[in-house]
Amino acid sequence: RVLVTLEAGAVIGELAFLTKRPRATNVIAVDDVTIFTISSASMEKLDLSVQMKIKDQLIRILVSRLDETTQKFSQQKEINQTLVRALRDMGTR
Repeated sequence: RVLVTLEAGAVIGELAFLTKRPRATNVIAVDDVTIFTISSASMEKLDLSVQMKIKDQLIRILVSRLDETTQKFSQQKEINQTLVRALRDMGTR
């Protein structure tokens, strides 16, 4: 099942990388792709300022995704409340 189609430059696995937990999903490419991976071991070899820049960018990505999810959740909640009111109104007629 396709959950999302990623665009060029997309970042994946950032939550697992930052939290050192297993990934929650997998990615399957349908076209040719070029990927860049970074392990914790290779990250530790980088200059501390570079490590911080990478981590800051990953955090920005996570915050953006959280904002999007919160907005979608809020919209769905409004839709659900509208449906409940409509069904309630139908029952009182």
